[in-house]
This record gives sequence, structure tokens and C-alpha cells, in this order.
Amino acid sequence: MKKGLPRWPMLQQVERRAVRTQQMIERLDVDSLQLVRLERGKIYCRVHEICLQCRVADVRKEWLQSKDNRTERPHFCPNLEQFLSCSSSKRTKKDETT
Repeated sequence: MKKGLPRWPMLQQVERRAVRTQQMIERLDVDSLQLVRLERGKIYCRVHEICLQCRVADVRKEWLQSKDNRTERPHFCPNLEQFLSCSSSKRTKKDETT
């Protein structure tokens, strides 16, 4: 941290949660560009806001660290519906059927 800047005690927690949000996006194969485009970025911002206020952050951390549940959906996640609506694999399956 640069000298002279005030320290924000929650900085590390906010950064960890932002990283875990990105890990969720990657693990669920979310098309980030599609997520960003929803309502001109409002949904993307809302997803991050929800993650910052998440009450099950410990459960999310365990789910991300687990190798056993690669195919199990994180039903605990309040953003799951948004993530699945922008899933790259969902788009690919749709493209294959047309």
C-alpha cells in the first residue's frame, strides 16, 4: 500500500470476495461478456454487490476448494440463477440443437 494513504480495514475481505466471485464465474462457465451486457452492466454490478454481502461466504469458499463437487451446482449461491442464465455451456448446447 502506498505511503500516506489511509488503510481501510475491510480491504482484504473485499478483495478476497471479489476474487471468489470471479472463481465462481469461471467454475460455472459463465460467459462474462454476456453477464456484463445484461441491463448495461447493472446485473454484473448487482452480482458483485450480492457477493460482497454474502452470508454464506464460508460455504462458497469450501465449495470452490472442493475437488469432489465439480458437477454439483452451488444451490447456496444467491447469484446462481444469474450465473446459469449466462452459462457458456448453456449457450453451446443451445447452438448445437439449432
